[in-house]
Amino acid sequence: MIYGRVGSEELEENYHMLPIILAGDFNVNLASKDGQLLVNFLQDKLELQMNKANNKRSEPTSRYGTTIDTVFSRFSNFRSKTYVSYFSYHKPIVSILQSTAVITDVSDNKNNE
Repeated sequence: MIYGRVGSEELEENYHMLPIILAGDFNVNLASKDGQLLVNFLQDKLELQMNKANNKRSEPTSRYGTTIDTVFSRFSNFRSKTYVSYFSYHKPIVSILQSTAVITDVSDNKNNE
């Protein structure tokens, strides 16, 4: 739990300030009481928020009507969307990170030398 506030402070580090994206199939129906326990745990211990742009807890992400796939994050700027898949019983979630950093192509610099 070094990425939580308590663990980070005990180590005298700033790990709790790092951006985190946690995505996947959590194998618990997030629309259920057990799912709410997971959401609360991630929120309380790691300050992670469920990305509501990709789905709501009540919006199914599988063909069985359960919400088991989602994205949690903190200090991150991104968009997510679910898509229909013909090869899986899950709806894939595609996330696009939005960065304000300027990226330069190193290969261009080599050609200019």
